[in-house]
Amino acid sequence: MPITVQTTSTISTKSNKTGEAFSAVLTKPITSGDWVIAKQGARVEGVIVDSDPGGKVKGVASMTLALRRLTLADGRTIELDTATVVQEAKTSKGK
Repeated sequence: MPITVQTTSTISTKSNKTGEAFSAVLTKPITSGDWVIAKQGARVEGVIVDSDPGGKVKGVASMTLALRRLTLADGRTIELDTATVVQEAKTSKGK
């Protein structure tokens, strides 16, 4: 099941390094039928798995993120084991 989050501050390959933690919030609640497991806006914690600023030799910048903890509707925090998400900058080749 996909979990959609929004970071609470800007993260960038220029200022954030591999291994750093980041905070986010749920953009949609997680529900099961009428039961709310985690509310919209619930705190989510993640880690930067890889932060590569790229460069002329290395290519475009890229960042890989994974979610690690989620705060449930009842206030408990649970560990998450999510797939990583990779985002690459657009190429500036030829510009």
